[in-house]
Amino acid sequence: GSGVEIAVLVKKKDVFSLICMLRAQNEKRVDAALALMKFARGDGENEQDANKQRNEMLSSGGMHSLLTLFRTRNLPRELKVVTALAVAYLSPSFKTDSLVSGGIGLKIMECLRYLSTSRPVSPNGDEITKDEMFRAASIAVTDFWINDLVPALTDTPRMKNDPNAPMDDRSYRSRNLYSGNRRRRFVGITSSGGELEEDQKSAGMQELLEMTVSLTINMSSDSHDEQCRNYALIENMCTIDAAMPIAVREGLLKILVSWLRSNDTEKIRPAALALRNLTLMEDKYMAGWIHSQIVNEGALREIVQLLRDSKHDVCMAAAQILSSLCVAPHTRVALTQENCAQHLIPLLWDHSSPANHEIAFAAGNALLQLAVGAMTRGKNPSINFDEDFSSSPQDDILDIIIEQGAIPPFVSMARSEQSGRLRLVSIEALRVISEDTNPSRRIRQILLDDKAALALGNVLKWDVDAISSFFDESTGEFIIPSTQDHPGPSLQLAANENTSIEMFHALCALANILEPVQSDSVLTPPRLELGQSRPFNPIDVLQTGCVHIAQSGGLESLLWIASLPFQAKANRSKPVHVTDLVVESCRALASLSPLLLTEHSVFEGYASWACDVLKGLTGILKYRVAAGENSNSVTTRELQFDSLRGIAALAEFEPLKLRIVDELIPHLLQMKNAQGERADDVPNAANQVCLALGFTDTEIVQVAGNEPKLLGDWFCLQRSLVIQAMARQEILRILVQLWRQPLEDLKKRGIIPTKLIREASSQSAGTASSSGSNGGDSGADASESKPLEDLFESIEDDTPSILPENILDHYSVVYGGNSKQHIQTFYDADTTLKSMSGSRGKGDAQKGLLSKHIYPLNGASSEKDWILAHSREIKKSPHYDGEHNLPPDSWQPRIQKLLDCCIPSRLFQRDVLPVWDLRLEASFNFRALVMPQRRYFSFRREGELVVRLCDKHAAAADDSDDVYWSLAFTNSSFAGEFADTVVQALYRCPIVQGISFTRNLEWNAIRADDEEDIDDGSALLANLAASLPPWISSLVFDNTLSKASFDGLIKIFVGMGKLSSYTGKEDVSEPNTSVGQKQGTFRSLAIRNSPHLGDQTILPLFDLIGVPQTGKPILASLRILDLSGNELGDEVCSRLLSLVHQDESGCSLEQLDLANNSIGKGTFVRKVFRKYAKDHRYDLLSGVHTGKQNWCSKLHTLNLASNHLCNGSLSLEVISLLKNSALAFKSLDLSNNGLSDGDFDQILTSSLVTNATLLDLNLSGNNLSSSFIDSTLERLKYSESHYGVAFLRIDGNTPLLSASQKSKLALIGRHARVVTVERLLKEKEQAHRSDRDNVHFGNRAVSFFDRTNNTRENDGRNIAVAGEEAPRLEDAEEASVYSQAELSLSTRESSVGRPLHSQEPSSHENMITVLFSAPLVYQDEDDNLHPFKKLDFKMERELIWGCLKEASRDIELSFDNATHNRLLATMTKRCGCLHYSGHGHENYLPFEDGTGGPHWLQIDFLKQLISDGSQQGGAPFKFVFVSACHSGLAGETFASAGVPHVVCCQQESELKDAAALAFTRQFYLALAVGRTVQEAFDQGCKAVQATPNLKDPEKEMEKFVLLPKKGNHNVPVFNARSVPEWPSRRLKETKSRSQRRLLRGTRSVYFGIARNSELSVRNMMQEDPSPTPPQFFLGREIDMYNVLRLILDRRLVSLLSEPGVGCSSLACAICHYINERRNTIDLIDKIIFVKAKQKRSGGRPGSLLDPFYDKLVEEGLARPLDGDDDIENMIFRCLKNVKAFVVFDGTNHLGGNEEVQDFSLFLSDLFRETQNVRVLLTGHKSLGIASGEHQYPLGPLNFGNTVRLFANLCPHLHTPREREDLFNSIVTDWNKAHLSPTHRELDQRTRHVFGLLGNGVPSRIEKAAYLISREDLTNLQSTGDI
Repeated sequence: GSGVEIAVLVKKKDVFSLICMLRAQNEKRVDAALALMKFARGDGENEQDANKQRNEMLSSGGMHSLLTLFRTRNLPRELKVVTALAVAYLSPSFKTDSLVSGGIGLKIMECLRYLSTSRPVSPNGDEITKDEMFRAASIAVTDFWINDLVPALTDTPRMKNDPNAPMDDRSYRSRNLYSGNRRRRFVGITSSGGELEEDQKSAGMQELLEMTVSLTINMSSDSHDEQCRNYALIENMCTIDAAMPIAVREGLLKILVSWLRSNDTEKIRPAALALRNLTLMEDKYMAGWIHSQIVNEGALREIVQLLRDSKHDVCMAAAQILSSLCVAPHTRVALTQENCAQHLIPLLWDHSSPANHEIAFAAGNALLQLAVGAMTRGKNPSINFDEDFSSSPQDDILDIIIEQGAIPPFVSMARSEQSGRLRLVSIEALRVISEDTNPSRRIRQILLDDKAALALGNVLKWDVDAISSFFDESTGEFIIPSTQDHPGPSLQLAANENTSIEMFHALCALANILEPVQSDSVLTPPRLELGQSRPFNPIDVLQTGCVHIAQSGGLESLLWIASLPFQAKANRSKPVHVTDLVVESCRALASLSPLLLTEHSVFEGYASWACDVLKGLTGILKYRVAAGENSNSVTTRELQFDSLRGIAALAEFEPLKLRIVDELIPHLLQMKNAQGERADDVPNAANQVCLALGFTDTEIVQVAGNEPKLLGDWFCLQRSLVIQAMARQEILRILVQLWRQPLEDLKKRGIIPTKLIREASSQSAGTASSSGSNGGDSGADASESKPLEDLFESIEDDTPSILPENILDHYSVVYGGNSKQHIQTFYDADTTLKSMSGSRGKGDAQKGLLSKHIYPLNGASSEKDWILAHSREIKKSPHYDGEHNLPPDSWQPRIQKLLDCCIPSRLFQRDVLPVWDLRLEASFNFRALVMPQRRYFSFRREGELVVRLCDKHAAAADDSDDVYWSLAFTNSSFAGEFADTVVQALYRCPIVQGISFTRNLEWNAIRADDEEDIDDGSALLANLAASLPPWISSLVFDNTLSKASFDGLIKIFVGMGKLSSYTGKEDVSEPNTSVGQKQGTFRSLAIRNSPHLGDQTILPLFDLIGVPQTGKPILASLRILDLSGNELGDEVCSRLLSLVHQDESGCSLEQLDLANNSIGKGTFVRKVFRKYAKDHRYDLLSGVHTGKQNWCSKLHTLNLASNHLCNGSLSLEVISLLKNSALAFKSLDLSNNGLSDGDFDQILTSSLVTNATLLDLNLSGNNLSSSFIDSTLERLKYSESHYGVAFLRIDGNTPLLSASQKSKLALIGRHARVVTVERLLKEKEQAHRSDRDNVHFGNRAVSFFDRTNNTRENDGRNIAVAGEEAPRLEDAEEASVYSQAELSLSTRESSVGRPLHSQEPSSHENMITVLFSAPLVYQDEDDNLHPFKKLDFKMERELIWGCLKEASRDIELSFDNATHNRLLATMTKRCGCLHYSGHGHENYLPFEDGTGGPHWLQIDFLKQLISDGSQQGGAPFKFVFVSACHSGLAGETFASAGVPHVVCCQQESELKDAAALAFTRQFYLALAVGRTVQEAFDQGCKAVQATPNLKDPEKEMEKFVLLPKKGNHNVPVFNARSVPEWPSRRLKETKSRSQRRLLRGTRSVYFGIARNSELSVRNMMQEDPSPTPPQFFLGREIDMYNVLRLILDRRLVSLLSEPGVGCSSLACAICHYINERRNTIDLIDKIIFVKAKQKRSGGRPGSLLDPFYDKLVEEGLARPLDGDDDIENMIFRCLKNVKAFVVFDGTNHLGGNEEVQDFSLFLSDLFRETQNVRVLLTGHKSLGIASGEHQYPLGPLNFGNTVRLFANLCPHLHTPREREDLFNSIVTDWNKAHLSPTHRELDQRTRHVFGLLGNGVPSRIEKAAYLISREDLTNLQSTGDI
């Protein structure tokens, strides 16, 4: 019945009843279930009816009933199978809100799993096969997964059914963006793939997922029916991250691998796509596990093989799989072993097709990750780099990438203009590859050969163009506003982020390609075999890369990126921040910098970008990462380091040095001295820049003291001399143009003797060649000017020795290169730099360091323009035919502007540079030390610069006497101790001849910025004249003096005249000898552009120039006077001219400038000229011989320009008086007077053709008509006169000269110059014949143009041509007078210590011995050491030397140390004069003991010593000068012992230094010229009384005592004859150029002897033993004493200290102390100072042996090394028997333990191989030499010396009184002055002040002194705090 019932229900399709029957008995349940299964299966029904029946079943609860039935216990298998099968068929139609609720999902999966594993059944005879069950389960599982489970897991399923779909961005596994301390992974824009909500992470859902995945995997592996395998389900399942690990765990990989191995396309494709999805899992930890399982399952080989599959989707999937697998290191290794790279590279070549972009991207990304792995291993510090680079397959990846040709496609992809992931991955790949440093692979060469730099440059250009407009400077970010113009801001932001990433990688790649390979990280490339190509030159390759970057526009992009504002501590919310871009661009620019200036870049025209790169790096360093701002930030330090690295490379180029100095010196010094955690990189880089600029550590510390302004001054002083050399070069070219053609005309006519046309010697050719290297065609100039060099005997072009090599070419390259290659499209360096400056709130107000310097060094622009103009000028053809073109009437305006700064007086310029004259003795050589414009309170530091510079150039110059040196101040004011300190500096610079003070039009603007009540210091300048050294013969005051100061100057002149008047008496016994130049005997004086003085104020000056009737004016030595621009008027000018033209006035003026003095009509001046002509020149003027004595005024140069002479007849009168040389002018200037024709027509021509003296007539700037000029030129052209004006200047006339007039004027001038030279040569020949048998070797030749008081006839006419004596011809023939025998004689004399100045033995009466005593310390009763106060012996020594030089008497001078033995030796010699200088004491004279300590010489012992000497033959001294405070008792001792004349100081008195120097100078000068002791003493006292700026001079004068008080002192001490020069050097007496050249071969020999002899006289071992200690080196006397004793006792001493304490300075001071004791320190004969320096390349320091040996060669102890010489053996051999003291300064620069050990071994060998060598080492730590090393630790200064050093260095303290007040206010307890910073007795206040001032460390003290403000200094002085 049950069957019938079931059948009825089936027939009726009563689904509900059937469902109810499931609860019946077993038979009914089986039938009902079977029926429901068939309904669900849709048997016999169409699909629509079947769906209807399924829906009815579901709506009736059929699914739940079936599931309940299935889970019933003890259910028969057949029923269970039928029930499960029904569930399977019904499941696709079943829908529920929650699969987890009620466990329905699990129940369904349970049914399906049971069904998939059951055996076949036959319920009621209906067979159910296994295939049917499996197929039903498979369909149900698939449907359940897709429609139920996946939607439950995520609302947005990420289906990967499309095999051609592109990879997610997450599949691009980028390598680390950052290196070093900035490592961070980049993850692109990713889709989450659906994250599970909290409820979705429940256990039920997880269980359901696992069951579903497990069932799917099991069904895929167990089915034998291929149709039942749902490949799509497996593929789809691998798109869900949560399902992937379950599937892999359940064995999916084995299934996929089996599919891949099946060779079945239907299996391979889904397997590949599934594996692709598996490898893209987001969870990186789970992804790593899956990747490992793939490797473990051995699937890699099959995956790699898929790359060869012809199907596009399979190949792409395989590439994407490998791209993902290459991220992890362990899978990379496995892929490398499967040769993955070889199969990936071919995929890159098909990237051009859009369809292949994804494949190329995946392949590129995979290769990128493989390269990353290789590079990571290559950078692993644990790897032994002594092994071969290719020691593992992974290391071969880069070789494969290179050899298989991956780089070209990468470069090609990078050059694609279309941005995207493909270009991005290629750029990063290039970046990674570029990081390889293995030289055997030559990565850089390959990359550059494939034009990678060009591609990367293009990328930068495109990227910058794309995002530059979106940069927001306020935030430092790229921001896209959401507007209609920019829709979709989020998308554009994402694009810009990718662009930033791309820019970052491109920047890194460029920097890597261009960066030089570090030597310590590179292996030596393999040795080449025969036939192999030569190694590539990396420099050539890098040059190519530089050009490519510039060509692509990448250089401009680099500059733009580097200029972006950023934050040092960037927000890392983005993968790439602007800071990262700036850092990498700066690194690239730093590497690019040295390449911009290479030959290739220059040739291509890109070197001009160097200036922009410098500005960019300057902006970063100066405005973005200034020192002190986030200085400890890694980003800041990296930017500083790279910027400095680039600037150091650019600083090697001369044109850029000034810019660097101007902009960066303060920052460089601050960074150089920086201290921090990483205190080596940035300070060392800053030091490299300083070295490249030419600043050594010695100059920085000892010259400028780390003060930026002083370092800028040092640079500008040297650069100014370079520019002056260029100016001289142009001036000499003008001279060539003027005189070359006339000389050649005379040569053609056979008039010039052969000896004046000498062939250029090889040495001259070398000079010309060197000059040519600097100035284009200047070499030709040199050869063409040889005749001039014979005519002008002192001319010598010294430009090659001064100009840096190729400097002009460098300027042309940087600033005048190919402008076509320097096209800026969006970046302007100047605008950007200005913007960067403004961003720091400084704007235009900030000026460069050199803004206060003088033209053309007041800015980089003016210097550049000047030198470029010079370069163009010097490259012009120097030829001038003289027939069609006028010679230059003046030099270029820029030359004139430069000369106005160097030599402010135009008259002085004409005297030094007589271009439009013919002065054979002129050298046309000048040097001006042009000081910056500022307010000078002191000249101590600047004076030190001047002294060092003068010493440097004087030592290098062959003929320093031919050079005019001057010191120039422009637009400056003066106060404080300026006058005293500038005088001290000038006394140390005897080559300086002139000093000038100028205030031009800029002065008013400068004064406007100052307070009105500030004194400009003009009174100081007036007083300065009284103290100037005697060699200062030129003085210029240009708009400087006030009326009061001018009156003071006049009084000083008067006082000086009275003071030294008696020394001017001629020695009647030797009337022809000189008595030397005396103080105040100025040769040149200029008081100009001072109309505010008024005419009446200046009149007293005239009384000093000439005195009617008496003829004894005070300024009788004055030869040149410039009063231009003072508006004196006609009458005042006439009074001066009247003195000049009176024969009894004593006026000696030869040149006078009265330009711009408003002479106007000139009535009074005209009368003066008329009277002069009538009284003294009538015979010449009238042509009638009256027998009257003619007298000629000495005035030969007169300037009356710009005086409005057109208003009167003065000009006409002067022109008329030129006739027959009545006015015997050589030069007359009437320019700019508005002169018209007037009566010039006949007078001008007649005057010129009859004048025998006039060379230069300047009529420029007037209004002469063309007809007048034509007629004048015609008359002059056809004149048969033997005379003619060599220079007739009419330029600037109104109207201008025509071409025809210029041609005529040129011919006339050329003819006149021929006549001039011809007359000169005739006179020289006549003089030569008359004096052939009586040649005076040393006197200069006198030309016929010299002006004297004598007259003589010429050519039968009554024309007076002055000349003191018959001129002589001195040329090469006379040089033979100085024979080799005579040289040998002088050599023998010098070798035995003969004085330099004497040719015959001098009497002991004419000898001065100076004993200096300078012990370092003394001991008290408790044996504690105390320092002696330092005395300035150098100044006193130079003063005495200068006095004897000034006196020019044959007196022998020697210096010695005041020891007991040396005093006995002096007494034995019985010299006439003993001068003792040292410390004073009431009962002793503190002599030296020979080791730095005192020898207290008792007064009684001294008296006994002298008395014993007197008994043996009279007093050993005729005169004794005791120069010491409290020296009264010592003076009385000498006097009582029998010395007839003693000068000393009162016993209780202490002398002021200024008073002592003034007295000593005047006293010795008077005594030397033969005056009595009393006269000399009186004059010395008057000098003290007249000393300016000396407080209470009367009291100081009374301190000097002459003993014995009742003695007869009216007797002279010296009876010495006058000598032409003291000390005499025969070679210097050789004035003619030809003689000097013949003697050049013996010059070095003679001067070596001369130097040794002079050093012996000065008691010095050598000239320059070491660098000079810092100017304010103090407080180290005790340390010097201790170290000196160690040096004399031990052979090896190590001086150790912390950085900045001053080891080097102490070592230098010890060297100088020893050097000045030649006669007392017997253990040392030679000092060798070797300073260790860091290499310029930035590598480790080199050995000390090379510089050591160089020093030995320099000192003449060794010869240069040959190729086979062993340097150590050569050193041992050279020093074997030499008493040498060797200093190795800076041993801390030795690099590494190996070099330290080598150096230690060398020292051990040195001591073993030599006998008398002593070594001092300085450094921060001991070298650890076990045997013989004695260490001396150097500590900081004590408190008192710390304050003293601070006071000396502080720029706010200007006088000794101010420094003393500061010291007394801070050091209130003298008991604490000697304490160190760590002493326990320091109170809290003292310790605090100690810390503020640097804790005794000199470098910190200096920094504190320069950084303290005036306000803080005041607080420190008043409260002890700031």
